[in-house]
Amino acid sequence: MLALAFFLSAGATAIAPAGEAPRAAPVFGGEMLSAVNEDELLLYSVQLDSLTLTDGLTAYGVPADPFLPLGELARLLDLDLDVSPADRRVTGRIGQAAQALTIDLATGTATLGGSQIALAPDDVAVTQTEIYVRASKLGRIIPARFDVDGESLSVAVVPTEALPIQSRLERIARLRQAGQPGDSREDVPFVESPYEFFSAPSFDVVLEAGSNNRAAPLSRRFEVRTAGDLFYTGMQGFVGSDDRGRPSDARLTLESRSLARKLLGPLRATRVSGGDVFTPTLPLGPRSIAGRGVSLSTAPLQQLSVFDTVDLRGELPAGYDVELYVNDVLRNGQRSPVQGRYEFLDVPLVRGINVIRLSSYGPRGQRADQVRIVNVGGGQLKKGEATFEFGLVEQDRSLIDLSPGREVGPGVGDVRLVGNAAFGLSSALTLVAGASVFTTPLGDRRQVVTAGLRTSVAGLALRGDTGLDRGGGKALSVGIAGRPFGVSTLAEHFEYRSGFADENRSLRGVGEELVRHSNITADFNLPAFGAKTIPVMVRASRETYVGGASETSIGVRTSMTLSNVLLSTSVDYLRSKRRGAAANRQLGGVLAASTFLDYKWQLRGTLDYDISPGATLRSLGLTADRSLSDRIALRFGLTQLFTAPRATNLQAGANLRLPFGDIAMTGEFSLPGSDWSIGLRYALGFAFDRAQRSYRLTPPGPTSGGSAAVSSFLDTNANGRRDAGEVGVAGVSVEGGERPAATDAQGRAFVVGTGTASIAQLRFGTDNIDNLYVSAPPRSVEFSPRPGKVVELSYPLVPTGEIMAKLTFERDGEAVGLSAVRVRLVAETGFAKDATTEFDGTAVFGDVPAGRYRLELDPEQARRLKMRLAAPATVTVLADGEATPDLSARVVFEPAPSQGEPEQ
Repeated sequence: MLALAFFLSAGATAIAPAGEAPRAAPVFGGEMLSAVNEDELLLYSVQLDSLTLTDGLTAYGVPADPFLPLGELARLLDLDLDVSPADRRVTGRIGQAAQALTIDLATGTATLGGSQIALAPDDVAVTQTEIYVRASKLGRIIPARFDVDGESLSVAVVPTEALPIQSRLERIARLRQAGQPGDSREDVPFVESPYEFFSAPSFDVVLEAGSNNRAAPLSRRFEVRTAGDLFYTGMQGFVGSDDRGRPSDARLTLESRSLARKLLGPLRATRVSGGDVFTPTLPLGPRSIAGRGVSLSTAPLQQLSVFDTVDLRGELPAGYDVELYVNDVLRNGQRSPVQGRYEFLDVPLVRGINVIRLSSYGPRGQRADQVRIVNVGGGQLKKGEATFEFGLVEQDRSLIDLSPGREVGPGVGDVRLVGNAAFGLSSALTLVAGASVFTTPLGDRRQVVTAGLRTSVAGLALRGDTGLDRGGGKALSVGIAGRPFGVSTLAEHFEYRSGFADENRSLRGVGEELVRHSNITADFNLPAFGAKTIPVMVRASRETYVGGASETSIGVRTSMTLSNVLLSTSVDYLRSKRRGAAANRQLGGVLAASTFLDYKWQLRGTLDYDISPGATLRSLGLTADRSLSDRIALRFGLTQLFTAPRATNLQAGANLRLPFGDIAMTGEFSLPGSDWSIGLRYALGFAFDRAQRSYRLTPPGPTSGGSAAVSSFLDTNANGRRDAGEVGVAGVSVEGGERPAATDAQGRAFVVGTGTASIAQLRFGTDNIDNLYVSAPPRSVEFSPRPGKVVELSYPLVPTGEIMAKLTFERDGEAVGLSAVRVRLVAETGFAKDATTEFDGTAVFGDVPAGRYRLELDPEQARRLKMRLAAPATVTVLADGEATPDLSARVVFEPAPSQGEPEQ
């Protein structure tokens, strides 16, 4: 099995170049976006509370209501926004309530805290490095008013609530020069990062030790994650221990992905995986399950059907919590990792745009969001288009089994084979079919085939599927999805006969044979106060079993922001009926709240309660995180259980964020038993720096996203490479990773936590370097990050000089400045710079690379005005950063032909 996994993975050598990642078309909701006119460049000063944040904010358009750069303003105001011009997307959280913001220009969706943001196509413009929004519309996105003075070219920021920068005034000095004109006109270079046969892997290590008064005097745990390139695939591995420090779980996966469908040659696969993988699911029968084996798919990576649920999985380090939001509604949460990862299974989506947000909370109050925007359709393909998915695994068995003698359940280790295919019969009709061999959790061996159709009528997506079990079981299902009256609705009905086993629905109820299942899901927005709306999700289902047993469930979930507090609530009703017993009814809910206070305290609370059969509180949980500085944070917590056995649990902790890792110290005390526990957690990362030819300690995170090794140097020969003898430049700032960085005395910086998006961007700043006479490349660089991948980025600074040349001519025996003359500096290499003299005859040439130059007049103007230089004028710009002496030249004019010979 392992050999087969390596064979298929190693065969995926035709990897899509990172530069071929598709870019979204410049449209917003089907209409063309406004275009930036380079001739309408405007430079504004930005003031906040009488402080000048920048004197050079780049804007475009009319002075009274210009396009302002959202990304640059986010950096100036220290907002938690990820502005991605490459993906034409803005994601993040805004305000003390941390409202989720999503603007997706490719699909025309814009929401803030569940409310729609009214943005027209002519309110937004996009360049290669920035997303621009009209000043009059920015107040809908940022909690501030932007008062533009078109005459003085200034913008006054008037907050409507406290902004992050107002609580961090010590950072303003660094941010004053953050906005520099000209960025938007630069081409953003893209650095390729193709898969390699082998790259030195990155590592994340978590070490924990603790003690309590109830068990062994000392417990110890560890987690090790690794990621890198192997056999032209992305490799990810995990090893975790039990409480005694003995390895108990392990995973290893090799996977290649290609948006351009260039894997496995003629198969044109988009994904090939080997090792610990997951099988695909079928509409009827087997669900997705983990095991050691192989899987592949030719379906587009972002293709989903409204009739399919989605399984969301990812890495979850010890001590982290994760919450799942779909369309800004809290759907689920997970506190304890399973084999080092989180799993949200069978998540239903609605037809159209789905904003999936995974919010993770770290042990020191860290908060990070992963946003995925999915446009869900009816599962139809274009005419003649075909897709295929395949998975072959040993069920629930890891590639590396660290406990071969442990007790296992039914079906563990059995072979599970699942394959499904789809083919577009026409533009309106798609045929789907599947086959599988698997063992159910009850130990039954099944062989199932399925077939179905997908189509749409009058804007409604329709499907029908049938399934046959070799044992005689039969199944039939139908579904319909659409948006009647603006409500995203999905309704499905399933019928089962002769014991057909559908893992996606049966086997999760009362353990009896399922004969019927129906469900309906509705997503809609309720109008609230002002322009706000409240997103609501309602899901109801009913299951009927052989003998008359049944279960009916109804769940309502919603989220909203009230007075800077993000509130999420859910209410669930369950009615169970068993043979020979009275119906059992339960009604209860959960209320969750979170907010920030002055961007210093992060407060979270959760309340569980029952309404019926008796009104009672089940539990209350409160946490408060306080950041004292960028390196020190405190955490306090309280958990109260109101049902037997009643208990009160108090928690306190301190966290140190160091350059070589994070240290967390925690303590808990419980009443009434006076139980106590203490713990120490150390998390760090290791990544290989090719420039140093050694591993280096990093903050946690090199295996969960991409990293970058930055080299900034004085490029004396202007060839773009760091050659022997070229010295590094210290003080170049690098932003775009989990933490800001700056180059050291050798000109090197290492950035961790650039994410796993198709394209990431790092931004560079040269405000704090000592050498002022250098020419910098574009301030932004793009690349495709992958877990464990370290991309080498060069940032060459070419030595330059500033040359002031003065042209004079003799009049009445005096040297007088000659204005409006076009002149140029020409290097021995052919490089040239042009300028025009001012009223006093001076012309300034800035950012002139090192070299020897001669001054020349514009040939056409010189011929027309019959002028020339009286003598050659040359100057040398040195590469030592010293000032270049001024250059002077005298111009003489030739007399008219009728006046004799020209002057010599």
